[in-house]
Amino acid sequence: MIVDGIIYNLQKHGGISRIYTEILPRICDLDPALHISFTYTDSLSDRAPRHERIDYVSIPDVEKLFWPYRIWHPYYPQLRRWIVAWNLPWNTKKKIWLSTYYTTPPVWTGFEVVVVYDFIHEKYRHVYWQDDPAIADLTIKNKLKAIKRADLIICISESTREDLLNLYQISPQKTAVVHLAHNPVFTVMDNLGNKPEREFILYVGSRSRYKGFDTLLEAFSAWPQRGRINLVCAGGGDWSEAEKQKISQNNLLEQVILHPQVSDEKLCELYNQASVFIYPSQYEGFGIPLLEALACGCPVVASKIPSSTEVTQDIPFYFSPGSSEELTTALEQALNEGKSPSRKEAGLALSRKFSWKKTADEFLQALHSLR
Repeated sequence: MIVDGIIYNLQKHGGISRIYTEILPRICDLDPALHISFTYTDSLSDRAPRHERIDYVSIPDVEKLFWPYRIWHPYYPQLRRWIVAWNLPWNTKKKIWLSTYYTTPPVWTGFEVVVVYDFIHEKYRHVYWQDDPAIADLTIKNKLKAIKRADLIICISESTREDLLNLYQISPQKTAVVHLAHNPVFTVMDNLGNKPEREFILYVGSRSRYKGFDTLLEAFSAWPQRGRINLVCAGGGDWSEAEKQKISQNNLLEQVILHPQVSDEKLCELYNQASVFIYPSQYEGFGIPLLEALACGCPVVASKIPSSTEVTQDIPFYFSPGSSEELTTALEQALNEGKSPSRKEAGLALSRKFSWKKTADEFLQALHSLR
């Protein structure tokens, strides 16, 4: 199998790259006959999947080979496809091409597999990419090409498959659903060490575009409880200038705390310490942080979107996406009822149904269906 590791060049952190870091070594363990050639550009990421039957194929960076950027950048995707093809075996019959983010090989006689994560660009292009529609358009174009050519389309949730079938004329027989999972490091901690000076609610991950962070800030700034509770944000990088301005305008400088980058171990500690975890996204393909929070026994407030109700069912306290008023109400409910033994145990039991071993097993079963 050939795996184009392009996602490791496109994102420094994120849920998509974690999928392959977790499952590729596991599917190698499950299938002794499987051998993977993993392509990468420049230095191999320390997050890349590692296994004795994963070979690493270095691909030159087209941006360094062809410049100036302003002339060559429209041709970079096509140039990269041919460079990848040049570095791979010429005989591709019965081999599997798997891209981590919607690339397709120029010459290929084997199977093509695409993993579809969400359809945020298609559904919300005119809402969240007004400033730079070319970014959304390129992703949509590459995704559609990969989908049309694919012999197998793996979707990370039933809601993602429903979006796929509604948007494109695809045979359901070509699709498979493989749910994701969370790292087993996320668990209830018996010894939390030093208790935080102040109670806090927790937000995790990227804060851009459709993630609903603006809604959270609006709700938090108007929330009467904010006088005694902080908002802690973990991951997602440094504040943008717009975020700094909004936090300052709402007099939240002392109450909104940012950890730009956090390890899984530190994040586990934060989930365990938090009074509530908040997931206000307008749209998602799956929602790994939901499982992380439940596995740590943390009450969850989430926007009521199809992927969240599919994954975590009726355990979170839900609110309508974009509604700061409903979010505030859900926050109050979570603070009052979220740590009841029955709800906490239900969350723990649900989180145990998901594991990367199970994900890898189902992923491998889907690949074997191509034989």
